[in-house]
Amino acid sequence: MKKKTLTIAIALVLVVALAVGATWAYLTATTEAVTNTFTVGKLIDQNKFVLTEHKVEYDQASGNYTYVMKDEAKVETGTNTYSQLAPKMVVPKDPFISFRDEVKNPAYVFVEICDTTAGQIDYTVANGWTKLDNVTGKNHGVVYAYNTKVVGNQIEDLPILNGNTVTVKETATATNLSGATLTFYGYLCQATGFETAAAAFDACFGK
Repeated sequence: MKKKTLTIAIALVLVVALAVGATWAYLTATTEAVTNTFTVGKLIDQNKFVLTEHKVEYDQASGNYTYVMKDEAKVETGTNTYSQLAPKMVVPKDPFISFRDEVKNPAYVFVEICDTTAGQIDYTVANGWTKLDNVTGKNHGVVYAYNTKVVGNQIEDLPILNGNTVTVKETATATNLSGATLTFYGYLCQATGFETAAAAFDACFGK
């Protein structure tokens, strides 16, 4: 009787040992990791998106304004001052948006024009721009969107004014043009995720 009991005990020990040992016998395999990294990109370096115009100066002998070295080099400035205007004078003014690096994602381009000349300076916006109805600029000006989304580095300068000129009205006087300004602002924002240029402007630059 004692011998039989010992045999059963040994058998139980062996069963337990086999059960524990079985956990080391699984056949396994693993894959290499696939890692997804998310980073918000940028459209263009801030200083590579520029709105500027060529410098002009007044020629007293001819009574006209002319560009300074326009054909030789781009003399760029943020401000031109016209202090010798006369009624019916046609004045050179060529504000343009310039891309000095590639635009890395499809983007909408906008220009806002703030005009305090009370209609005494006449101009038209160049072909390729469309006025956005019911959209007001950050500076309370009129907003135009470029008709084509821009992307990549095959982008030329975008002129803003038709003929790169403005004309002084016959009715202009020293009084009604005193302190008058014509100011331009350029904007660039992603096109992805927006159905229209107006929606993009409102979302990115709206008040």
